[in-house]
Amino acid sequence: MTDEGGIKFKKAKDSTVIYYDHSEIEGFDYKGKRLKYVKVYSDEPPRLLNEKIKGKITLYNDDVPAYNFLGTPNTAFGGQPIGSIEVDLFYHFIKMDGEIIPIGIRIKKKHLELFNSCPSLIQKIETKEFKRKHIYDIISYYNEHCGQES
Repeated sequence: MTDEGGIKFKKAKDSTVIYYDHSEIEGFDYKGKRLKYVKVYSDEPPRLLNEKIKGKITLYNDDVPAYNFLGTPNTAFGGQPIGSIEVDLFYHFIKMDGEIIPIGIRIKKKHLELFNSCPSLIQKIETKEFKRKHIYDIISYYNEHCGQES
């Protein structure tokens, strides 16, 4: 991959390098990830996003964490940290009915209307069986139980 958003490809070690960008390919698989060029905003070139779930709703995330911080989950004895954890939070996008919708790091209240066709999912979110930060679970549930292609 290059800094300009394209990829360099060689069929063999001694073959000529071929450069591809979003105008020539949809995406590619790389180190276990399914990377796709997705037009998120009309005034920007397509972004290379990691396709996490494919279905009636397709879930993408930036391959680079939106936030990365070192937290101290436990403090005791005058506030001294006794453990720490590193957390990566990825910025998510969904594709629903052909439209790309930026979601962020969790489902917000304004996004709940996207799932109105799935009352059982709305109930699970409202009763906190699914927390809004559990985007993978929410999208998977929708695709399995409510998002059947017709």
